[in-house]
Amino acid sequence: MASRAVDIASKVALVLLSPVIFFLLCEVVIRVLAPQIHGWEGEDPHGEDPVLERIIRPHASAAYIAPDDRRVEIHTNSRGFRGVREYGHKDGSTFRIVGLGDSFTNGSGVNDDETHLMVWEHTINRALAGAGKRVETVNLGVSTYGTIKERIFLERSGLTLQPDLITVGFLPNDLWDNIGWIQRHRAGTAPGAAAVKDDISPLSPLIGLVYQIKARSHFAVWLGKKIMSAPGVYRFAYRNRPDKFDYTSPANRDQVGEAYATVHQELGRIAELADSLGARAAVISIPLRYQMVAGLDDRGGDIRYLDGLLAQSCAQWGMEFVSLLDTLRSATGQAECYFPMDGHLNLRGQQVVGEYLSGWLRSREWFHQ
Repeated sequence: MASRAVDIASKVALVLLSPVIFFLLCEVVIRVLAPQIHGWEGEDPHGEDPVLERIIRPHASAAYIAPDDRRVEIHTNSRGFRGVREYGHKDGSTFRIVGLGDSFTNGSGVNDDETHLMVWEHTINRALAGAGKRVETVNLGVSTYGTIKERIFLERSGLTLQPDLITVGFLPNDLWDNIGWIQRHRAGTAPGAAAVKDDISPLSPLIGLVYQIKARSHFAVWLGKKIMSAPGVYRFAYRNRPDKFDYTSPANRDQVGEAYATVHQELGRIAELADSLGARAAVISIPLRYQMVAGLDDRGGDIRYLDGLLAQSCAQWGMEFVSLLDTLRSATGQAECYFPMDGHLNLRGQQVVGEYLSGWLRSREWFHQ
């Protein structure tokens, strides 16, 4: 009888341990043959700030492996702006664009000269060749920034750049970035740079675990990229994920509206700062990957709801409004513009955005004046 109990216990233990052993073996194989997480080669370029919480250090130089397995380098100038170029006095032939935003603007996953701001600059300057005018872009994007931090960073570092155009890269998760910053600073509990991570769904108890797994397991990241790249999987995963927050659902309008009130106020302050310099301001609405493939607008929601709010704010504050929703949906229908797991714009996505913005700027009468 005892031997039978031992036999059953051994089989149960084997059943329970087999998945763990399989996972560990897969982890070892992927770490050796296809490593996914390398961390920073060189010092982490991010530093801490008591107000902005996270900044990019001046004269930083580091590299990492992007979600498409390319080695990506990041450099900053003497003021902590992405790229090595310094920005001095602007001559009369230069039209300078200062780009505010988060990691999508900074260019997570691409090199310094592959961000949509640099693509914008290169594309429009080729079109302007011989016209006696050139465009220069300044990348003030910083990962985790929402509208509040972007306005503060503009006041601190952007106004002295003599911008002709100030752009605000907006994403839906900026709503929660703003709320998180307000709550931490009201409570006097602003954390260090590494701890700041406001997610698109502030109510999710699982999102922290997901980030921990992604940060530690090469196999989980490798498997996730393979699965999420399969047709239809992302749509299914998004619709059934427990931490989902649907910006388009009428049921969430009150919560979205309360959060958006801060965005509206901050856009007004940015517009005032631009006006004080004689510059123009524009909001660039960048959709998240789920807005490309989840088909939310065929489920009773309104995929353009936030764009509608932004357009109203821009009309009130005298700002330009550019929505990239249709442009990126069309481009994504031909080839992927986002990293499957990471969710940021990939190299093609950055190119699509930069080329579109080049055409948009050239279509503005005030640009040619």
